[in-house]
Amino acid sequence: MPFGYVPNKTPWKNAFLKIFGLTNISRRLQAPVIMRMLDPQEKDIVLDGGCGNGAFTYEIAKKCFCIGID
Repeated sequence: MPFGYVPNKTPWKNAFLKIFGLTNISRRLQAPVIMRMLDPQEKDIVLDGGCGNGAFTYEIAKKCFCIGID
């Protein structure tokens, strides 16, 4: 699944987001590098300060407990 994909209730929007994910290509390129550097484990707690739209927060939360504050 593309980085930044958050399920949506509208079928056409859900399909679009599943295919394209985040519209900002630079964040999509940064994501794998940042996730490798963080290497979040299941027992970790992460605070994402200045999370913006929460795309990274959402991805980190798939692996551990994460709180985003903007």
